[in-house]
Amino acid sequence: MYRILYYLLFLTTFSFSQTHTITGVVSDSINNPLESANIIALPKSENGTLKFAIADNKGRYRLELDKGVKYEVTASYISFIEEVLIVEPNSTITTHNFKLKSTGQKLKEIVIKHEYKPIVVKKDTLTYDVKAFANGNERKLKEQLEKLPGVEVDKKGNVTVQGKKVTKMLVEGKSFFGGGSKLAVENIPADAVDKIEVIDHFNEVGFMKQVSDSEDLAMNVKLKEDKKKFIFGDIEAGVGNNEFNLLHAGLFYYSPKTNVSFIGDSNNIGRSTFTFEDLMRFQGGVSSFLSGRKSFTNLYSFVNDNTDVVQNKSQFGALNFSVDAFKKLSVSGYGIFSNVFMQSKTESNNEYLQNNSVTFENKFQNNDNRAVLGIGNIKLDYNPNNKEKWYYNAQYQSSANDINNVINSVTNLNENTFKTISQADNVSVKQYVEWHKQYNNSNHTTTFVVNQTYENNTPENLWFTDQPFLSGLIPLQTDDNYTIEQIKKVKNNTVDAMFKHYWIINNFNHLY
Repeated sequence: MYRILYYLLFLTTFSFSQTHTITGVVSDSINNPLESANIIALPKSENGTLKFAIADNKGRYRLELDKGVKYEVTASYISFIEEVLIVEPNSTITTHNFKLKSTGQKLKEIVIKHEYKPIVVKKDTLTYDVKAFANGNERKLKEQLEKLPGVEVDKKGNVTVQGKKVTKMLVEGKSFFGGGSKLAVENIPADAVDKIEVIDHFNEVGFMKQVSDSEDLAMNVKLKEDKKKFIFGDIEAGVGNNEFNLLHAGLFYYSPKTNVSFIGDSNNIGRSTFTFEDLMRFQGGVSSFLSGRKSFTNLYSFVNDNTDVVQNKSQFGALNFSVDAFKKLSVSGYGIFSNVFMQSKTESNNEYLQNNSVTFENKFQNNDNRAVLGIGNIKLDYNPNNKEKWYYNAQYQSSANDINNVINSVTNLNENTFKTISQADNVSVKQYVEWHKQYNNSNHTTTFVVNQTYENNTPENLWFTDQPFLSGLIPLQTDDNYTIEQIKKVKNNTVDAMFKHYWIINNFNHLY
């Protein structure tokens, strides 16, 4: 699709930088890699900026330094002696391996000190002070994250920290639109962000962390003090030739007890609002303590980001809220609506050679696809005390996916038409109750979960053609036209329950 889009409001920024890259490995005296070792480059002149890197699981690091600036590079790791490397302004060093010697001491935590305190490492939590790395020209959270050491954001909005994917996105400790990262990084204004917390082995129930393993990596966005009770956001609008248009709004209200977020998007330029991974996350409604079941909904149809079509219209709206109704009870939820219409057309000319005969074919294929999705989710979080927690979550999801496909083949011998109509209406209701309790001695913990899922799926397919097909599989009588209809009706109603007791006998023996 060829388009020219004139934005009513736009900002173009050009930036040029020259950097000096140093790579290497951080290891101990016997060459064992030191994962998550810290490498800090402190500038010795006013025109330089602080640089930082974190070693990956093989001890490898990559440091981008400002060219022409003298740096003092320090490698550190818990219970190891720091090693310092001086990099001169005209240095040609591109590789340097750090070998750290053990101090024989074991530390519970380490704080990297600097006048701005840019990074703090404490157990499973890594905290970035954003202002130490941002220059103030960033507009969205995504641009800030890309400047944090060890943090990467791809084109789909997925966030990784030291190569590990962020699976839960939080704002002020509360889930943001089900925990998806794309909506957060592309919509949260940069000037509202104060700190970024990265929490490994994240568990919503704090006291369950010692008995329930979790591979989740959570990122918590801490807002500035003056933004913790504030309305912020942005609106974008654009028009172009051939009636192309774009309208996008992201509005957020945050206060200590009430958070409300709204994101809306309407365009006909083929731009999708979020990824398939985000939609899979919104398919929640199942307790993490019980394995989820496969859904029949074809969610890929809701996230096609395709401009190579005749027409692509998309309307999207999402509302997220969280309210502390009482001191011990909080209510949160979200609603999502998506409507995508896509029309494509393909024309091809083929020439078939067989012995001395030549056959020409002109093939025309038209495809229309409309996908509508609606999701509603509500969650109750009840904390009677600091050693007991209750959850109730309910989700309703409805979707419709209609596809019309027509293939018309014209040759110098005959003409064929083949038409396919597919319709899929899907409805699902999911709910679960969780109860977790830790007893006074902290050695005993109990979990009880009940999960219920109901799904009603009715996919239908219709085939119309003037030529017989599927010969040998379907008994067809000779006719001028053929119609075949396939109807499926699938209903699933499942209930899962789990009771589990954890007994920590000692540091080396657990009985579940």
